Amino acid sequence: MSGSILAAEFYKRMAAAVLLLPLLDGCGNNDPGSVDTPDQLRSSDRRLPEVVVHIHEPYRIDVTGRDYQWHVDYPGPDGESGTDDDVRSLRNIHIPLNTKIVLKLHSKDYIYSLALPEYDLREIAVPQLEFELKLRASAPGRFELRGNQMCGYSHPQLLGHLIVQERAEFEIWIREQVSFGQPRHSSSPPVDP
Repeated sequence: MSGSILAAEFYKRMAAAVLLLPLLDGCGNNDPGSVDTPDQLRSSDRRLPEVVVHIHEPYRIDVTGRDYQWHVDYPGPDGESGTDDDVRSLRNIHIPLNTKIVLKLHSKDYIYSLALPEYDLREIAVPQLEFELKLRASAPGRFELRGNQMCGYSHPQLLGHLIVQERAEFEIWIREQVSFGQPRHSSSPPVDP
């Protein structure tokens, strides 16, 4: 086989592997050091810690493009960003219904774009700059979140959802993340299903 045919076959196989990664996420993971996601740990009889969640308006959520993924940081129960009780997740953005939301967009490595087609919003994230998207969701639901890294390739880790929840449901979700115990500077925040 010639070098160009081998290269074409290699890239075809790599593309197929990248498409299968989201389907295989968590399958057959026998690593004893691995961490289960909050949904895997959740059970109907599990009690959440008695934590009061403060949601100030506008509610700030930091969304950072890094390593071809969206890293999402929420204020923890104290309602303040940048403190030790902040909550982290990957890909999906949870927001409370009927609350003024400000998404602060950052990048650690490349130029990314984030789009919320349902809300007709689009913005970029650039290293060393901060951009923002403002929204107020009036209906609960799960809406498409499209992301891209400006190299011209679409990365499946940049696709996700905007999950709009009733305020009480959102507060429970935040408390679940706190009880899961993900520290703010963890190297591997849970992937939100």
